[in-house]
Amino acid sequence: MPMQVNQAAEPLYIVKPFHGKGIAHALAFGRASELFPMEIHGLLGLSRLDDLEGMDASAAQRATELVQRCWAKEERHYSVQALRWATTFFARRGEQAQAAACAELLSSMAATGGTSETVAALAHALGEIALLEDDGERAAGHFERALDALSGLTVPHDRAEIQVRAAVALVATGRRDRGIEYLVSAYRAARKLKARP
Repeated sequence: MPMQVNQAAEPLYIVKPFHGKGIAHALAFGRASELFPMEIHGLLGLSRLDDLEGMDASAAQRATELVQRCWAKEERHYSVQALRWATTFFARRGEQAQAAACAELLSSMAATGGTSETVAALAHALGEIALLEDDGERAAGHFERALDALSGLTVPHDRAEIQVRAAVALVATGRRDRGIEYLVSAYRAARKLKARP
């Protein structure tokens, strides 16, 4: 059974419910035009929105489709953020096989000349796997490596999402104060970005 704290921290969302229709149109257009970036961002947006609205079955179906499309396309740029998010989505639900599939694809991307964002996403995914295996210490190390990989990059939303998950791991290892520092930082970033919850 995954750590109880695994579900303790909810993800941050910029997607607003009223944008769902626009995202669905963008997804349909991306598919019809074979524009993978639009398709993958559409799937990611709708997955996040379904998750935010508590539509678990739909969110899981879209997240699974997202991962399948990333595997089929073997694209190395637009897939990264989507796979990082999907890893967390599946890990928060205790779905280790799905989370591991995301980590495997990110590992392949990182091994073939991945960017700092790819390395960060892989470290994040490995942190999620470690949380699923009840190894908070290893998870915290991976999440902190993910944050280090993003240093110097202007990706506040990605950084905030990783900080939330790092906080979960740190609290699980008894480093509550450090975990709170990450949560406060993530909260401040989320407020600036007008993200929720």
